[in-house]
Amino acid sequence: MHCCLHSTMEDEVFVFYSDHGSSNLICFPEEDLYSKDLIATLKRMHDNRQYKRMLLLIEACYSGSMFEDILPEDIDVLALTAANSKESSYGTFCEPKDDLDTCLADEFSYGWMIAATDNDVRTFTVEDLYNTVKDQILSHAMMYGDKKIASLPLEQFISGENVQNSRPAFRKSREIKDSVKSTEAHIVSMRKRLSIASSGEEKRLAEIELERMLHRKAVVQKTFDYLEERAAQYEVNNLLVPRTRDEAVDCFIEIHKSFRNHCFTIQKTPEVIEHLVKFDDMCTRGVDPKAIVRAIETVCA
Repeated sequence: MHCCLHSTMEDEVFVFYSDHGSSNLICFPEEDLYSKDLIATLKRMHDNRQYKRMLLLIEACYSGSMFEDILPEDIDVLALTAANSKESSYGTFCEPKDDLDTCLADEFSYGWMIAATDNDVRTFTVEDLYNTVKDQILSHAMMYGDKKIASLPLEQFISGENVQNSRPAFRKSREIKDSVKSTEAHIVSMRKRLSIASSGEEKRLAEIELERMLHRKAVVQKTFDYLEERAAQYEVNNLLVPRTRDEAVDCFIEIHKSFRNHCFTIQKTPEVIEHLVKFDDMCTRGVDPKAIVRAIETVCA
């Protein structure tokens, strides 16, 4: 952010992110951003007086892990996340009554945008937004950082024409429905494509793609089964000392970089998303990251 955001101490900064995420990271097309690096960037921006206050909204699985126990409360940053540190977020409108075979939105993103549109941002606070959204979604929306920011009107960060004056006269029902875990959304969509296939060829192609997804999911599961066996073996043979949160994050990054280089990336194999939290658990318990790296190099050779 510090490379492209030319803000000053006079600016209220609003950042919205929506994409894949997992334990201690969020994803971009070619690389991942680790929680440690994000927090370091925010601290540096604060020290360099690059914002007055900052509001972050993060739509990603396990998004709470980007801030839990590591986002300071004294750098004028408030983060709202779609999920806590141990769970998937949810896609919604995943069974639309048309031929589309995809989820049309994510619960948290859809929820905050609708709440901001339906209320007067001059009086509707950040905390109002948070409370409205968290009561509507299946995952556990979380709030981290400087809670004083939560009492500010949303207009501090999202300004412009009063949305109350620009509402269309009629809207279809916008109740969140047909939600599925984001980690399963691509498989649900492919099953939908198979169910609505109108020709033998479309059905054949959908079956091939679904089989490929399920095979990939099984391979990922088998890989993590092996890594968990190695971690358990290490625990039997060694006295473990639980790590602090900061130490566990450093351990996780070491393991994940090896896993990304030797095994799978989220960008190409989203099935790994729900499993990466296992690395975080290993690190928290005190497993030596080098033991897991050796296992990674073996199983993904």
